[in-house]
Amino acid sequence: VRKLNAQLATAPAADQAQLLARLVAASVNVNRLDLAAGYAHALAERDPAAMPRALSLYAQVAERAAALQLPAALVKAQNERGLALADARLRAQPNDVDAQVARALLHVHSGDPARIMSQGIQALAQIAAAHPSHLGAGLALGRFSLQTGQLDRAQQRLTTVLQQHPGHAEASLLLSEVLVRQKKTRDARGVLEAALARTAAPMWKAKLQAALGQVGS
Repeated sequence: VRKLNAQLATAPAADQAQLLARLVAASVNVNRLDLAAGYAHALAERDPAAMPRALSLYAQVAERAAALQLPAALVKAQNERGLALADARLRAQPNDVDAQVARALLHVHSGDPARIMSQGIQALAQIAAAHPSHLGAGLALGRFSLQTGQLDRAQQRLTTVLQQHPGHAEASLLLSEVLVRQKKTRDARGVLEAALARTAAPMWKAKLQAALGQVGS
């Protein structure tokens, strides 16, 4: 994070958006979610064209904050800041599906049961129905189905994602987990091997190889 910050201080304007996105990811990796949220907000303010990316990053920060069970007041403050960005984007671009998905994800991770269902999961389901090829909505719904033990629904949703986005690494990892829980080990290996054949990014390749190593024959 320090190294990227130093680069940001001297980087030309054309490179700053990419550096800010990398700073969000780096901050999330070390659980500095306060920094991550600040960098995501700076990205949105500095480059309006990067607003969808900033909102997606904000949603990732919210997901990690919820997973770490941070104090409710902190999670709420970060979510409200992200929701303000999403609402501003949707006032300007009402049909921005990425912003709609990000807003729904922020509601999912809000900690408010009413918002989680009505403005979060139900909103994602509506977006996925209207935009079946949208990666973010389908992936999120598949992940939530897996997390809540709805394995058949998770398999259906993640299979649909992979039909639209063959070999997608994260969807493949999630589907392989579903299949392992369903005792479909051979199918899980097939999903991971197909993703490995299509994946170039070192981080995702390593995750796929690690998952394949944990799946029995």
